[in-house]
Amino acid sequence: MTEPVDLSSVPTDGTTGTVRLTGTLELTGETLPVTTDATVLRTGEDLVVSGAIPVTWADYGITPPSLGFVTVEDAGTVDFLVVLGASRS
Repeated sequence: MTEPVDLSSVPTDGTTGTVRLTGTLELTGETLPVTTDATVLRTGEDLVVSGAIPVTWADYGITPPSLGFVTVEDAGTVDFLVVLGASRS
């Protein structure tokens, strides 16, 4: 992430909220700016963040493989799930 995320709208009652994430994604040495919405769940002191970043493979210099009988789409997603917790030392 390259910009702060406002978590004030994320519920504290065990339901999920949505936040906008802005940052960069690096694949095969190519770094591009990305923005996506993520789902956030507060679980006690932890935050569980999940989402998907749409990717066009050619933008990152990736040629989709072709095996004749198998084809790969020109675009896909990079899915993520991150658990952020307070230091427990």
